Amino acid sequence: MGHGALIYPAKEGADCYEGSYFAAYKNYYQGVYGYYDAQKVVFSFMTMIDNRNGFGASLKIPDAYKARDYADINIQLNDNKIYGECEASDCPADGSFCKPVEKYGLIISGASHNGKDLHINDQSPLPVPKFKSLSAWGTIQQMYRNEFIGFDSKTSEGLR
Repeated sequence: MGHGALIYPAKEGADCYEGSYFAAYKNYYQGVYGYYDAQKVVFSFMTMIDNRNGFGASLKIPDAYKARDYADINIQLNDNKIYGECEASDCPADGSFCKPVEKYGLIISGASHNGKDLHINDQSPLPVPKFKSLSAWGTIQQMYRNEFIGFDSKTSEGLR
């Protein structure tokens, strides 16, 4: 689906899940993304290189939390290296089949009341982060010791 990895809880109804030590290079969507039922998600020690939509995580509020305060819903991105556009072109040498795209290091993270299932069977399944739902205010996102390397104000195609 254009992702390097979709990381999800080992079992349904888990309070938290984690992903670490993964590298992704030149994915059409996110290098890594997670968006599943949980109270907490942690992504650490990952290396993301020249992915169109960066990487990130969001949470789908578990049913048990929908009537509670969301202050304990937490997203953490720790000790990751995120590289901007690299020298290897996204286009063939002859320029055919090339569509210039905007690129960024992180996709916005947050929590919502509903989203897509782990195994998407809708008619329009892509991308996973494209969902329509109410946001869950009060979600905490923490980012520690992440490094952004080689980001310029414009891509090689002149896009931002």
